[in-house]
Amino acid sequence: MKVEGMAQANPSRSLVPWLDDVANLLDRERPARKRGARRSITQVFVSRIAAIWRKLGLEPGLAYDFFLHPASGDQIGRGGRVESRFQRYCRAALTAVGDPTEISARQVVNNKRSALLLRVR
Repeated sequence: MKVEGMAQANPSRSLVPWLDDVANLLDRERPARKRGARRSITQVFVSRIAAIWRKLGLEPGLAYDFFLHPASGDQIGRGGRVESRFQRYCRAALTAVGDPTEISARQVVNNKRSALLLRVR
């Protein structure tokens, strides 16, 4: 709107110089990009799928198996992180379109953090 007002305030007689002026104004008044790297395509996918899951009342998160490494001999058993239902769903959806990308635990954690920040605001 600001560029439109500037273009109307200073009309040119010919079309070509007017278009040049508009292009220069648009370039000059372009909003500044946010600093930092852009989100990856898979992170955008994860956030959109997570939003759908939350609307359906599902919890997109991580999974932990307490009996992943059972006790043996004198060793105490221990658990470990396993692929969650959310990660399996995302992997299956990506595989269905020919993308072998796996959704990491870090991506799920980052998505959960950003969702919590949005709720706090």
